[in-house]
Amino acid sequence: MATAVVWVDPGQLDRSFVGPVIDEQFLADLPPGVDPRGENEEFHTFVFDGLTFTEPVRFSFDEIVCRGGFRFLRSYARGMRSGRVSMLKPRAIVLISLVLAAAASRLVPHPWNLTSIAAVALFAGAYFEDRRLAFAVPLGALFLSDLVLGLYSGMAVVYVSFALIVEIGRWLRSRRQPVLIAAAALASSMLFFILTNFGVWVSGHLYPKTWAGLTTCYTAAVPFFRNSLEGDLLYTLILFGGFALMERRFQVLREPRAMSVLTVA
Repeated sequence: MATAVVWVDPGQLDRSFVGPVIDEQFLADLPPGVDPRGENEEFHTFVFDGLTFTEPVRFSFDEIVCRGGFRFLRSYARGMRSGRVSMLKPRAIVLISLVLAAAASRLVPHPWNLTSIAAVALFAGAYFEDRRLAFAVPLGALFLSDLVLGLYSGMAVVYVSFALIVEIGRWLRSRRQPVLIAAAALASSMLFFILTNFGVWVSGHLYPKTWAGLTTCYTAAVPFFRNSLEGDLLYTLILFGGFALMERRFQVLREPRAMSVLTVA
């Protein structure tokens, strides 16, 4: 969400903190003892863009006044009163739909291990602006498909691997070039292979708890890794490439550019 500060407690913050958008620099400048979320009434905020807005709220700051604290006068905007706020942006709806559809592909007949699991996590991390949605949507989709397919031992390791791949996707957010996307897909496949098979070795009874047993476990899993890698690369191409084409075709799906805010001195 994009958030601007519209009120501060003058006993805890000076007027220079009124107006800026909350970002890493704003948080770094907060004095010691000030809650970065404003939980102790240090400051109040105005959300002007986020998942529930069809477009950023357009607003202007007029002047700073001191009335129970420094605040901007008339700092709310036309967009909020114009009825243009909806439950979800079209971009978010399409992203969620793509994740759910890709996860649902697990339910149709397919070659063993040739699935969309890693690609879904990578795509969600790379495209969802809201960190909570980046994890909740793909993990929820994975869990729903698991409910249909049947729960299994070792799920915890699979879901931890899945969450780590979302983090790789978060790293990819500002680096969505084809080469880096392909490298991230390969890294995700290897991460999933290493962690899930390590989980099989640790928690299962098929292999002795020795170095030789671990080596045998990974060796036995290598034939299945080929299908996993092919599936990850295929679905990564479909998801990233498909959405890039949709963004190019439909302006409403493009990521909104950061909005500049006027700070009044």
